[in-house]
Parts: sequence; structure tokens; C-alpha cells
Amino acid sequence: MYLRSVFIGVSIIIGNICYAFNVNSMNNALKTMLNVFEATEDNKGLITGIITSSIQVGCLLGCIVTSFQKVQNVRQFIMIGDILLVIGSLLQTQNIIILFVLGRVIAGFGGGVVSAYSSIYLKQQIPSEYYHQLGSIYPIIFSLAIILTQLAGFIFIDHSEYWYLYFSIPGSFSLFRLILFITCVKDAKKTSVGEISPKINETFRELSVVEDNYEEKQELGKPHNLVVGYYLQFLFQFCGMNAIMQYSTTIFGDNLDVEQALLLTLIISVIKFVCYTTSPIIASKLGKLIILKIGNIGMLVTILVLIIIFVIDSSKTQLELIFLISFIISNFMSIGPLLPIYLPEILDQQNVAKSWILHWFCAILIVMGFPLIRQYLSLTYFLGINLVSITIGQFILQLETGRQISNPPLK
Repeated sequence: MYLRSVFIGVSIIIGNICYAFNVNSMNNALKTMLNVFEATEDNKGLITGIITSSIQVGCLLGCIVTSFQKVQNVRQFIMIGDILLVIGSLLQTQNIIILFVLGRVIAGFGGGVVSAYSSIYLKQQIPSEYYHQLGSIYPIIFSLAIILTQLAGFIFIDHSEYWYLYFSIPGSFSLFRLILFITCVKDAKKTSVGEISPKINETFRELSVVEDNYEEKQELGKPHNLVVGYYLQFLFQFCGMNAIMQYSTTIFGDNLDVEQALLLTLIISVIKFVCYTTSPIIASKLGKLIILKIGNIGMLVTILVLIIIFVIDSSKTQLELIFLISFIISNFMSIGPLLPIYLPEILDQQNVAKSWILHWFCAILIVMGFPLIRQYLSLTYFLGINLVSITIGQFILQLETGRQISNPPLK
């Protein structure tokens, strides 16, 4: 059973590299694509927002469609998501902006399916005693995929004329998972209940009982859990971390050359991998809610300091960088890796899928709005939005902590 759980977990994770690559690929390629599509100073901010956020638009559509499907179809929808990710990757090799954006929307649609159902599929297929160990690999591999994306960026800047090859890379990972699901995973899933051997049938019945008992103990779907779960999805975007990850090379490029900006972005990706690896381990000892609160406080303090620096003297680049890195670490040690693990523990499967609709809708607002705010206003306004969102999040987490004092949840 453990080997089967590992195999399913690895299969899910490999395909999600495509999804992670697609979501973060524009960070390295933005300047090149603006030249390919002949953007001007007047429309640069708008085109930047469109070609970057189009992947999030697709993710939102994918989540909307899958949220109304039966959870029994999870595996089939993940396979459909992989097909769309492959098609989307191929369309992104075109130098016509309409086809390029369409490719990102299609890839995003597939990514929306994958993001909505991967954690649910893992929880369905993996016994509870293995879920934390294997479920925590999901955000770790996502962060590893970002490192691979940034490493590809170093090759990209020297050979930007081959940008179409860069955007074709991620589809291979989804294609590989699709092959695995068709050839290796199908026997365990496609065999009817009447044909399953008594031992396997009994195992699945035991897993069903474990899941039912777990859901009863956690009171999934209760109003307080809905508030916490949905707001965490909102906070994940409006804390500002997604804007940093999507536009870090451009942000750092204001004061550094291209290679230095890419190197700093790569370092951030490595920090993310380390934090995503250690945070679930610490959370398993101390509790996920405690780590979420500590990380949220860290983000709150660093954002407040950054606003003060911008207001007083925005030329202090080194000081800004120090607190920006501190903010990034606070995020990477808390809500970043814990969100996909924590949601299935406090929300029922239908609400997990629906919460990702909010996630991607907010992502569109952030990714589309950031370059426009940066071009026509200033980063101080954006940081102010982040500060308010994080403050509300801290208040909600504090209320949830008080509620759990008398009703301690499972870790």
C-alpha cells in the first residue's frame, strides 16, 4: 500500500511540474515577448498584464468547471488537465499574440483542473498515515519546478531567439504523467468494485472509513472553516507574494542588470525550495495554524517597514532588498507551502475545489493589476493593499486560534 501511495504521489507531482513551469515561465521571458509582440511604452503595461495573467484566467475557468463535477471523476479530470497543458504549451510557441495568449489560457485551464484536484486525489488515494508525508511533497516539487524555470531562464537570455523552445518545455512533464496514468495507474482505478480482490476491496473500505471519521472530527464545511479556508486563498494572492514571483526579474531589473536580476530570482527560488521542504516538518510538530500565524506576523512587519522605507526614501535599495527577502521567507515558511496541505483538512472536497476559484480570480487581479499600478501609480499603493489584507488575515487566524483552544483539531 505504501509503494502504491508513493507511486501515485510521484505521478501527481511529475505532471504538476508542467503546471508550475507555465505559471512562472513569463518571469524570465517577459522582456523578450514584449519585443516579439512589438509592445510600445504606451501599451507595455497592458500587454504585460494580459500575457502574464492569461494563464491565471485559464486556471480560473478550469477551477469553475471542475468545481461542479463529481469527485469520483478526479483522476479523469487530471488526465484532461494534462492534455490541455500539452496543447497550451504547443500554442505558446507561436509568435502571434492571439495564439500565444490562447495557449496560455488553455494551459491555465488545464492547470486549474490540476490545482483543484491534485491534493484531493492524493487525499483520496493515500491512507491518512501517509498523507502528511506524501502530501507535503506537492508544494516542495512545485518550488523545485520554479528553480528549473529560473535555471532555464539563464539559458533563455543568451538564446532568446529560441523562445518558442522555452515555452514548449513544460508540456513534456504533463505528457509523461498522462502516459503514466494510462499505462500504470489505470488498473487500480478502472477495475470495478465487484472485480477487486477481497483484500484490496477491504482496504478501500477501511480508507473510506478513515476519511469519513477524519471529516467528522474536523467538522468540514462548518462556517468558521469556510471563512478560514477561503480567506487563506484570498490572502495567498493579496499578500503580494504572487506579484513578486511573477515579476521578480523585472522588479530587480530596475536596479540590476539582467543576469544579476535572474541570479537573485534564482536565489529566491532556492530559498523557496528550502522553506517549502522544512515548513511542513515544523508544522507537523507545532501545528499548521501556529506556523501560519507566525508567518503572517512576519509578512505584516516586513510590509509595514517596506512602506515606511518607500515613503521616507525609496533610494535605499539594499535596505529594501533585506526586508523584501524577509517578507519572502515569512511567506515561504507559512502560507506558501501549507495552503494546499491545510485546505483538505478544514474544508470538504467540494469547497476545496471551489476555493481555488477564488484563488485564481484574485491571482488575475494581482497579476493584471500590478504592472498597471507600477506604471501609473507607485508600489506604495500596492504595498498598502498587501498590508490591509495581511492584517485582516491575522485577525481571522487569531479568532480561529481562540476557537481551537476549546476544540483542538487534528494536526
